[in-house]
Amino acid sequence: YVLNCSFPECATLQIRLMKRNTLLYEEEIGRTTIDLERRWFNVKWQKWMEDNKVPIEARPLLLVTTGSAGSDEGGLTVARGALRLWVEILMKQQVAKRPIE
Repeated sequence: YVLNCSFPECATLQIRLMKRNTLLYEEEIGRTTIDLERRWFNVKWQKWMEDNKVPIEARPLLLVTTGSAGSDEGGLTVARGALRLWVEILMKQQVAKRPIE
């Protein structure tokens, strides 16, 4: 996927993996959150981007069970597996030079 964002407005990326049970009902399998701004300013991560060697990660998929009154507060966080992915963050002018493979 290609997402347009700018910092600090879009500093956090949350990915939710869903399962469709019926035509109208979806169930969340789990979610993972990535701090994009922190990565952008990380020297090691910038070097990987420069060398075109961004590592594939196994991000934990976490499910927050609902607590009292149907809110996430007071619920339990349960690991539901992992999502393999990689994230590249580019300036607008760099996008044309690095097409999606």
